[in-house]
Amino acid sequence: MVGDAAWRVMFHEGFFVDDAGVVVSTHSVRLIESDLSGNDWAVGVPILVKGIRERHAIGRCGTIRVSKPEQFRDAGETLISDPQEMLVKRETVIEERVDDPDEMLRSRLIDDELNRLSALVGSTLRTATSGVRTTRSRSSMLASGRNGWIWCASLEPATCEEWERWWAALDPDYDHVTRIRSPRVFARALGLMVASQLGPRGPSVTLSDSLSGAKTNHPSQAVFHGPVIYAEDPYEYIAEAIAPEERFFRSLFSKKSEFRDQREYRFVIWAEEEPIEPTVDLVVSLGMMEALNGWCRVRG
Repeated sequence: MVGDAAWRVMFHEGFFVDDAGVVVSTHSVRLIESDLSGNDWAVGVPILVKGIRERHAIGRCGTIRVSKPEQFRDAGETLISDPQEMLVKRETVIEERVDDPDEMLRSRLIDDELNRLSALVGSTLRTATSGVRTTRSRSSMLASGRNGWIWCASLEPATCEEWERWWAALDPDYDHVTRIRSPRVFARALGLMVASQLGPRGPSVTLSDSLSGAKTNHPSQAVFHGPVIYAEDPYEYIAEAIAPEERFFRSLFSKKSEFRDQREYRFVIWAEEEPIEPTVDLVVSLGMMEALNGWCRVRG
């Protein structure tokens, strides 16, 4: 577990060594205050739903698309697009002056010249500057998620009202819902698919044989998954984290409150270096299909 005692942040769910010797690990992220968690947060696993066009549903098209965060900033679909996806900014005014004397003098000289030229061409237009405001500010920016891809689903709505708000938060063209019964199985399948189809993107890790003590080095692939936290001020929410690890996970799993009805549950496929591929279509494995329960729902 990572983070100070007041927060339950990350739970390592274990690892799997595939046939190529790649260590695939999954990590459950829960940015929830411990006194509000109820059941054991490391054991309780939610049911997820994925809203999408029917032709793109996992069980129908046979592929799943993962994307870098900037794809959702620059080329997202209606209602899904978020210009601040894993990119939050803060601008602070350092100094603000009104009717700066020097700027007023320059502006009035410019006014006089413009009025003179206007008169020469027979125009009645006249310019008069009444005030000049000078502002100096400092901008700060927190960016995250460049090292990897994300794939998003949603926590299953519990009531009819939640279903209605959730549908309204999605693209109007989304007409299909797939149910994911096991996020853990889904995360592991996602990691295995990336490792086998794209090559592992994690660091080298060392495993020790419990009997012989022999050590072997392996490439690795990690997947983090968990519900998104919605904050009125994501910048402040990230910046106020005490532990560096918690700040890291807050930057990956937080969004503005205006997107709350999306009920997002995020999968982050980690890479040690920023991938050159903005989006990747992965062939869906049998392991991923096992994470589904065959249930779907059509909109309307």
